[in-house]
Amino acid sequence: MSKDDKPTNSLDTQDDDVEGLKETWLTDVDAPENYNWGWRAVIDDLLVGESGYVAYANAYDIDIKDEKGRRVAEASYSRLLRNVKFTRLWKLVLEERGFNEHKIDSVMLEMIADPMTPHQTRRALIRDFNELNGRIINRTDLTTLGEKIERPVVMAEINARVADADKASTE
Repeated sequence: MSKDDKPTNSLDTQDDDVEGLKETWLTDVDAPENYNWGWRAVIDDLLVGESGYVAYANAYDIDIKDEKGRRVAEASYSRLLRNVKFTRLWKLVLEERGFNEHKIDSVMLEMIADPMTPHQTRRALIRDFNELNGRIINRTDLTTLGEKIERPVVMAEINARVADADKASTE
């Protein structure tokens, strides 16, 4: 494969107005020169539950025991989260590892169809699935922010008069 025949990926089709999107950000064995190993290390640490600034410090060998190093790692990680290419890489890595709509839908379907799944769990899964697919629309009254509106009391309850009692009182 020559340099002109770079493989296409989902980044190539998104937002052509952002500079540099023609670069390959996937872990593509045909384009190792385009890897950003630091970003991959940050993402790998985040996926195992590491704190953001700690993941950044591990990836870029920053000593966070020192106050200055910790601040540098926190600021750099914060800046990295605003980077469009990094967030797209993060989404692509999640998809690589099987965390995508199709996988989630298939797992939900398996759990719903499994008779050993508790009834409450199946019901919650079905409700979540329907909400995600737009079958359930929750509406909120924006004028009251969802609070219940009670009818105002215009007048007190009127009791019907008994005709015979009125005649007796007027005579």
